[in-house]
Amino acid sequence: MKSYIQKLIGTGLLVLSCSVWAITDLNIKDQGVVDLMLTGESPFNTFSPDFASSLVTADLNGDQVMDLIVSTPDEVSFRGISESGQVAAFFGGSSFKALSSPVNPADEKESFVISGTLEGENLGMHMTAGDFNQDGFDDLVIYAPKFGQNDEGPRLYVLYGKTDFSAKMEMPTHADSVFTHTHGAEISNTWNSMEVLNLATGDVNGDTVDDLVVADGINNVFHVVFGQAGQKWAAAVDLSTGADATLRPDDFADPWSVNLSNNATGLSVADLNADGISDIAVGVTEEAAGNLEKAGQVYVVYGKVGLSGAIDLSSAADIKISGALNKDQIGGSLAAGDLDNNGKADLIIGAPLSGHGQLGTTGIGRVFVVKDVAERGAALDLFLDADITLKLSDGTGRIGFYTGYTLSTKDLNNDGIADLTIGTPNAFSGSGTNGWVHVIYGATTLQANYDLDVDGDLGIYTPEPPELLCCGEMGNTLDIADMDNDGKADLLLGAPRGGLTLSNGMVHVLFDAANKQTGGVEEVVATLDAMTFQLYMPVVTVTGSPLTIWARINLIDPIQLIFELPLDGFGATTESSTQASNFDGNTGRLTIPKLRFSDILYTVDLVAVSVDPIRFQVDLNSLTTTQ
Repeated sequence: MKSYIQKLIGTGLLVLSCSVWAITDLNIKDQGVVDLMLTGESPFNTFSPDFASSLVTADLNGDQVMDLIVSTPDEVSFRGISESGQVAAFFGGSSFKALSSPVNPADEKESFVISGTLEGENLGMHMTAGDFNQDGFDDLVIYAPKFGQNDEGPRLYVLYGKTDFSAKMEMPTHADSVFTHTHGAEISNTWNSMEVLNLATGDVNGDTVDDLVVADGINNVFHVVFGQAGQKWAAAVDLSTGADATLRPDDFADPWSVNLSNNATGLSVADLNADGISDIAVGVTEEAAGNLEKAGQVYVVYGKVGLSGAIDLSSAADIKISGALNKDQIGGSLAAGDLDNNGKADLIIGAPLSGHGQLGTTGIGRVFVVKDVAERGAALDLFLDADITLKLSDGTGRIGFYTGYTLSTKDLNNDGIADLTIGTPNAFSGSGTNGWVHVIYGATTLQANYDLDVDGDLGIYTPEPPELLCCGEMGNTLDIADMDNDGKADLLLGAPRGGLTLSNGMVHVLFDAANKQTGGVEEVVATLDAMTFQLYMPVVTVTGSPLTIWARINLIDPIQLIFELPLDGFGATTESSTQASNFDGNTGRLTIPKLRFSDILYTVDLVAVSVDPIRFQVDLNSLTTTQ
């Protein structure tokens, strides 16, 4: 029997039981995990799945408490115009804590709502906030791409913070400033004059006032607009002439050369070299690195007094970081923070499009950390210079999961050290684009490699189909802030495809997320597909192991009732169940206490009959019905 177990371990089924399970797992379906749910379900928005497409926190009303701003770009306008988009703000504090789930637009619990006015305006596609006039109030920037609007080019609307907002506002009527971009000669349509891919804020010119950085895909540039103490921006700003500085990739004038457009473009503004001035890090995922096709590049330009003009990233960047492998496509997301608490900033580089170097593979995703980045030299190669690499474990991460799509380095566990929060919005165990979020707590000592689902400190998961709350792409947007003003960080997770009845999108709020414990146990049963005769077990415990796995086995012999486990037919899972299947490696017996087939529930055992490949045969003597 020992040789049998050794062979089984060699094939991988029991390898999972050799690890130490230290992660705290939370599933949003379990009682006590999600404290507040905001949804996009309304009488006006029946089909549009995009509430929480953009999500930011900022103190708009100057009360020293963070507020939540959420966009629904496909929502109809106040006047019934389709896909105009809306942006809703919820002021933080006791009133936010007192909201009752689910909160939907029909309840009118928002502190204020902003609406677009044109069909297809899609107000709120991207947002950011910062104090651009240094008056103590954060100001809101909202992007409206205005797809297909030949008479109305894309715009950025700026709404300055204040103590008192109108309950309902429309853009551009209530905008304090409107940013546009003059139609370039090489661009054929007005509506193509600007394409905002990302936004970020921070003081990059050393005057202590927040500045705005805009990633523009159509024009292949990063526009920088300086804030001004005691002064608002002009009512109309043309970025083609009004930007104070521009960062330009190589061959920026050729839209087909670098082509930022339609790519994940990371953007981070933070002080990396500890000089008191924020620095700009940008990702160009499509760039080659030597002979490595689409390895991606990340450029860092140090902020300074006197920053201005056109900056050629290929020659004038202070740091250039190259991707490690073919089609690593690094820089799709970026963040910065002192994860190891040594007083020096670390740069976190997301590569959500990475295929891990596998030929023809994309979108598995991973994340790199370069510690003390300002001290590492002007040219870095992540193959050699990455200090930490984070991904999902082998067999769990799959094509199209996009691990690293969202990043945050805000302190979640309230210990004063930056933590790393990573979103994988399309992740699933069995099926569905459900979404997982993992957190690594900052510490003086960190591992060189993390399998997030095994080595993480906190994991938040959505249930599998057909359960409620599945398929929401949770982690597509996320933020961390003390929303209820209790001194503890709260986690806000956007799921733009989620919902209770309709998939209009939702935000899950976890108050004091770091102190939550594993949620309750729900019944999850195995299923045998009546068409394919594929047997799916969402939860399988392994005797003598603290781990649980999911497994999918295929019927290969309908006469002898023999099932085979494919090489990709299992992986670690965070689900738990009172009706979990169990595999005993000593006896080779797989016990399924509840198996659903054609609406009938059975109890059945399968017995291992082969090790390479792993095959099980149904024990007919064990087969009984449970209803």
